[in-house]
Amino acid sequence: MRQRESIWRRAAACGIVLGLAARALGADGDAGSSGSEVSARLVLEEVGGGTDSAVSPDGQWIAFSSRRSGNLDVWIVNTETRQTRQITTHPATDNEARWHPEGTHLVFVTQRNRSQDIYMLDLRTGEETPIATEPFNEDYPSFAKDASEICFTGGPPGFREVQVYNFATGRIRTVTRGFGYVGSTNFSPDGQWIVFHAYYDNSYNSGKSDLFIVPAQGGEPQPITHDRDIWDYKPNWSWDGRWITFSSKRETPNFNIWIIRPDGSDLRAITRAVGVDLRWSNWTRDGRLGWHQVNPQTGRLRLLDIESGQVADLHLSDFNIEDLAISPDRTRLVYETDAQIYVVEARPGAEPQRLLSGLAPRWTPDGRSIAYLRDRRSRIAIVSADGGEPRLIDLRPSDWPAPAADGWSPDGRRLAVAVTDMGAHVLTVVEPDGSKRPLVAGPDPKTSISWSADGRFIFFAENHPASVGYYLTTEPVVAPGS
Repeated sequence: MRQRESIWRRAAACGIVLGLAARALGADGDAGSSGSEVSARLVLEEVGGGTDSAVSPDGQWIAFSSRRSGNLDVWIVNTETRQTRQITTHPATDNEARWHPEGTHLVFVTQRNRSQDIYMLDLRTGEETPIATEPFNEDYPSFAKDASEICFTGGPPGFREVQVYNFATGRIRTVTRGFGYVGSTNFSPDGQWIVFHAYYDNSYNSGKSDLFIVPAQGGEPQPITHDRDIWDYKPNWSWDGRWITFSSKRETPNFNIWIIRPDGSDLRAITRAVGVDLRWSNWTRDGRLGWHQVNPQTGRLRLLDIESGQVADLHLSDFNIEDLAISPDRTRLVYETDAQIYVVEARPGAEPQRLLSGLAPRWTPDGRSIAYLRDRRSRIAIVSADGGEPRLIDLRPSDWPAPAADGWSPDGRRLAVAVTDMGAHVLTVVEPDGSKRPLVAGPDPKTSISWSADGRFIFFAENHPASVGYYLTTEPVVAPGS
């Protein structure tokens, strides 16, 4: 049974891992059977990557974030040779890089000081310079076309507005007031305007946002789109100032690339991909577009009959199955997917029951209740495993116990473990005599292994990561001067 997706969690999902989904643009990345309006070519496949991308003004490089080094760092890839190079090496998260108009520097977001700050990196020397380091979070930096300023979003919770850092003065000014939930920002070529998207319903999770432009020195923002119930986001101005590109769900349940005039006229679709998300589009000087294409991740709660070797799915999700654990009496399972907590009886054919919204569920010792984290700020709550009103504990833990799952059979004679063999992930049972019996093999990792009370079945999670391909159009997306 496939569950309804959550908007914020879907966005987060494509920030967890990156890789390739070329089929929507055809085998070579071209238009045609995909329904794409432009011809584009794949630059890089990246599995286990990051959250963002940006093509350089000359179209020779794409900056992206990747976990190749173990955590999110900024990397670049040459669009012709496809050779990659790591740019940041700090153990904290570095991502959301954007190019200097001459291609000599990058601005990026880092979490090395416990909040999201903006740094600038000189690609010639490797020198890093802090730009915006307020105690609250800053996001989505972008250079002015003359490199005199950087625009970004910043402010405390509920006051996320368009901000501008001026290199000459070293000061930050707030450009908008009253939006509170501003997304990414970008300067017009003449530096007079800033385009941004802002969310409705006082939430980044609403999935409802429009595009606006505002004078760079501050003033009254003007809407470009007037949809309110559609997710339009991440706008970027073309180098000639005639167009703005952005991602939108206006005609499909997934994101596609659109362009529009700064006055809100001449709206048109650039891509018409199906089943994947096209995000973070931005322009080269000669009018080409770069973007990345995200395939959704999937998760499965699976049941294995150890005698027959047959495997059945109890839950299919568009998101990872997380924190799967069996109750102390081995009669029920709890897990989280899509920020929703489910309980299911530990038997074949059982139907998962949604308990409530939350993260990281954990059984209490008697198996009657479940403790969990209420939200991303880690407030604790406890709820009956049969449902009901949760009891909130006013505490935010700095650590949270691991889920109670192990691979030992109820009689303690067999051990089920997941091993890697020649690139495959294999669920294997170690018998009492020490012999090993492989049961399930495949490309996806097997986690959270638990046995049923009678020792006949093994439950485990199997998650396939989201994937991204980085693309660059082969020609300008609009005729020069149009």
